[in-house]
Amino acid sequence: MAPPSKYTPEFREKAIQIALRSIKTISEVGRELGINPETL
Repeated sequence: MAPPSKYTPEFREKAIQIALRSIKTISEVGRELGINPETL
């Protein structure tokens, strides 16, 4: 069984919106948010 997610649904939604609207790369957005870009 997978462990529970450490990111809330609200955080996930916000991170996705930031990544989609940003001119930055996914790697840059992930670094700024403190999450692995693969997670985005």
